[in-house]
Amino acid sequence: MVRMKYDEHGGEIEDDYLDVNGNLVPRTDGYAKAVFVRDEYGRVVETTFCGTDGLPVVIKDGMAMIARKYDNRGNQIEAAAYGARREPRLNAKGFHRVTRSYDQYDNMIEEVFWGLGKSSVMTKDGYARRRFYYDVHGNQFEIEKFDVSGKSLGKDKVATD
Repeated sequence: MVRMKYDEHGGEIEDDYLDVNGNLVPRTDGYAKAVFVRDEYGRVVETTFCGTDGLPVVIKDGMAMIARKYDNRGNQIEAAAYGARREPRLNAKGFHRVTRSYDQYDNMIEEVFWGLGKSSVMTKDGYARRRFYYDVHGNQFEIEKFDVSGKSLGKDKVATD
């Protein structure tokens, strides 16, 4: 069972995963509670994963907390992984932070994956950066992947319905 809690504006601020007796119980990915911090616009800027004791716990994805930043149009421009003591750490895909860029139509046009330092890193998915291409109607049709030196690793067509 899931018990959700909301703030005064109707934004979800907590998910508790409970057994039949109402006690916190861990999900298969390792947490029993998720706590959400929202900014003044209602956007989730921080998610903390907690164990049955209510303390932060590192989950299967390799982090205990995700911090997010947004641009003035509400696009998520950064997400970063942290450990149980709020220390920067690599997530299960091998990066600490991802930054995103958007075009004037709010289409995401680029993602760059960063390590613990100031350099981009190859993710476990095999790229350090991705570039997204759209047609004149705003439909994504291609994704290009790059290594840490900026060399293209090729383009993939995006399936459309």
